[in-house]
Amino acid sequence: MTSFAKLFLFLCLIILTPRLWAQGGPSAKSILGTSMAVEGEEIFLTLITSGIDIIDWPQSPPTVTPLGLQKDDKELVQINGFVRQAYRYRIITFKPGTYRIPPFRFETSSGVVTSEAHVLRVFPMDRLTLKGIKPDQAVTPYLTGVFIEKTEPYVGEQQDVEAKLYLSQAAPNRLSLQNGKVIQFAKDGLAAWRFTTLPQETGYLDYENQRFKVYTYRSSMNALRKGPLTLGPGVAPTVFSYQTRLVSLPIQFPSVNLNARPLPDGAPKGFERAVGTFSMTVTPLNPELDWGDAVTVEVDITGSGNIDKFPGPRLLDPNEDWKQFDMVAKASGEERRSSSGTARFSQLVRPLTTVKALPPYRFVYFDPLVSEYRTLKSSPVPLLLKGGPGSKFESSGEFAFLSPGQLPLKNQSIRLSGQWWWWQVFPALVIVILFALEIKRRFTLRQLAGEPARKLAAAIHEVSKKSGDQATFYREACRIATEWRGGEEFDELRQTRDEICFHPDRKPEAVEADERDRVLTLLRSLTPLLILGLSFLVFTAPARALPDDYEVARKEILANMKQEPDAAHFYNLALCEKALNNPGQAVLWAYRFKLHGGNADEFLKNLPGAREKEEDWPAGWIAIFPRDVYLQLITAGAWSFGILFTILLTHRRKARPWMIAGLSIFGSIALLGGGASWFWYSEGISYQPLQTLAVITGKSPIRSEPFDEARKVRETPIGSLCKIAATRGEWSRVILPGSRSGWIRNREVESIVIDLSTD
Repeated sequence: MTSFAKLFLFLCLIILTPRLWAQGGPSAKSILGTSMAVEGEEIFLTLITSGIDIIDWPQSPPTVTPLGLQKDDKELVQINGFVRQAYRYRIITFKPGTYRIPPFRFETSSGVVTSEAHVLRVFPMDRLTLKGIKPDQAVTPYLTGVFIEKTEPYVGEQQDVEAKLYLSQAAPNRLSLQNGKVIQFAKDGLAAWRFTTLPQETGYLDYENQRFKVYTYRSSMNALRKGPLTLGPGVAPTVFSYQTRLVSLPIQFPSVNLNARPLPDGAPKGFERAVGTFSMTVTPLNPELDWGDAVTVEVDITGSGNIDKFPGPRLLDPNEDWKQFDMVAKASGEERRSSSGTARFSQLVRPLTTVKALPPYRFVYFDPLVSEYRTLKSSPVPLLLKGGPGSKFESSGEFAFLSPGQLPLKNQSIRLSGQWWWWQVFPALVIVILFALEIKRRFTLRQLAGEPARKLAAAIHEVSKKSGDQATFYREACRIATEWRGGEEFDELRQTRDEICFHPDRKPEAVEADERDRVLTLLRSLTPLLILGLSFLVFTAPARALPDDYEVARKEILANMKQEPDAAHFYNLALCEKALNNPGQAVLWAYRFKLHGGNADEFLKNLPGAREKEEDWPAGWIAIFPRDVYLQLITAGAWSFGILFTILLTHRRKARPWMIAGLSIFGSIALLGGGASWFWYSEGISYQPLQTLAVITGKSPIRSEPFDEARKVRETPIGSLCKIAATRGEWSRVILPGSRSGWIRNREVESIVIDLSTD
């Protein structure tokens, strides 16, 4: 298969959706190799058709004046089992400017079929930097450049950025890219996705009487603060094909300057840092529902901008006719290398009164094209609501409609009366049993974790025995890398295998000692990855694999929690919420996992929020138990001395000495230990048991008083630990780590303890 066919096979598998290739209708897809170039550069434009009768090349290609359009190559490619025709053109640039490339149009029996239009930005030649590398004794020139759409964007405005690499094709120092790796750019004050490229060229450039292949690294970025900013310089540890071997050399990329402008004043209410040009689509998934049921609403924000950086739109419900649950952003599933796309949100809402339509959604954003704030407002969507209040549920309580994460709270903290104290024997016995079980579990896990390592070591040892034949050695090494899920670091190994095993003139020969040791060392790096994966499965995975869709996985776990309660469900829910970009809920489930004996410390390190302090001596150890325990201990000591004095005063001759000694020792320990613990007991949140604490899951600020107009005490990050000290209406008074306190809405804070037995 030629490099041209490989290019299109890869692009079609990654970029095009399966629906594009579904049989039953004609379609045309055009792919522009790069959207930014320099004058004189030749760019590939590829047209892929399906269900359209074309004898040879399209008869009427679009006119792209003042650019040049030339036929380059055509070939049949196989996509998902279907054969498609691909036509590649070359677009030739002549002078700097911004150009629109019209779509291809085809007249078919089903109507007119058009491909995409594209925008091409052409920059002056002086934007390139000339440098040289030495794959051997001779210096080979290369060119690099970094190109952005706007040099004066607004803060938060997302824009496309491309880094270009131009490799000389002049003999004998001809270079081809094998692995572009990732460019490590300096990005102070900027946020950008990783800069990566395909190993296929996107065009050609003639410079100083030499021919250069062009490779494009795509990404998108946005400014995090106003003022002068710089992207770069950067370096990429690139792998080249040079003559008959591979060489790895660093490539230097220049920097590009920009000046970020602040957003203008006067933002309307509801603006939450969305910057771009957008449209909104609202779709209720179940427009017909019975009274008491909830409706899932899908909201799509489509356009060009920072579509992964803002929360979803808001439902307009001034009369409070709807119960609204959290708006959830759906994961895009991949890195956003373009500033254009669609952000998808989902929200569960339930009517509280008899309604006929879903109210509008409102979305506020700043449009940099016209430099003004704009508001999108959807149209009401008719709904068919069957029944009315009392038709389905006799109870009007809210809890019948809540998910397990929002069920009625049940405080499981220790409650003691002053009439009994002998309960202390039972927790001591439980602790001993738990320690014994934990030791047994860790010993079992150590044995299980060592078994895969032994299997891998044996497989690597068998590979080392086959170093006498290069083909067998590399074939077996790649088989192990595939079976044990080796990543990108094994691409070079697979490349070497393909060159050796599929070269018709290759003669059998032994593997050099240094090369053999390097490959074996690389294979041994698989061991810790596998052990880590095994430990994760032992600790957190249920017996059955979860779906790849985190939204579906979350619903499935919540349903399983009622039937088969297990601490692993809490950890899996935390993973789902983190993947769905819900950090507050992820922290909440992680703490619930800790409450049930799990270890989520490493997981919590990567999430926002204020955490508890490390336990200090003696306050941390004392606060393991509630303060009431020490009050009961003091009471028990007092009773012990009361009994002792009673025995001595009544001259009970039958009282044994060990009883008197035991009462004296226990009474002294209880009074001294309980009294000292009562005195040193800390009321700080850091020493409170998890079952008495809660987690802030929403973005509402903490205020000095329980009403909206009160002074803001602080903006607390989502995921912060807190203690609910009091409630008043829709507000809760929370105490944060560091003893700071304030009022926050009830819907933005959830207790760590839940009662999963409630229907």
